[in-house]
Amino acid sequence: MPLGERWTLEQEKKWWSAPSKERPPEPDRKGGGTAVIVGIGAAAGILALLGIAAASGAKPSPPPTKRQTSITITDWSSTPYDAGFNYSVQGFLKDENGAPVKGRTIWLYYCHRVGFILHCLSIGTGTTDSSGRFSVNGFHYIPIALLLKLKFEGDTSYYATEYDIELLAEFPTYW
Repeated sequence: MPLGERWTLEQEKKWWSAPSKERPPEPDRKGGGTAVIVGIGAAAGILALLGIAAASGAKPSPPPTKRQTSITITDWSSTPYDAGFNYSVQGFLKDENGAPVKGRTIWLYYCHRVGFILHCLSIGTGTTDSSGRFSVNGFHYIPIALLLKLKFEGDTSYYATEYDIELLAEFPTYW
């Protein structure tokens, strides 16, 4: 077949259904003619599959539903240490119905503002247990923070959520 000449759908089907040793040679790949021919055949195949699915009455499955989540803090503390602070936060991750969300990672961020931009640095992680309870510990050298941010990043089953703990400027007592 000369370069640039298009195959019919019947020619394409015949080529693909023939055993590889009996197939006629593919068109010359120079100049992009093959991409057009294969592209047309692939598009026809996809359209045929869609037609079969539509004709059979098959409906696509709905996307999985994600649930809202919330973080509840039960305790937190900050302890001066060296030239910074150790932070410890405990709490629960629950879904919209109050059921515990287990086996998920909770991130602890240390945040401070520079101008109008809030900069947050991850300083620790914790994993929820079967009751949704987590404990996260972290340390940061700079003793001035505006807030600690706890965050669940979300996944295919749950939406992300976060919780902020606002802090006053903290200075170690020995400064």
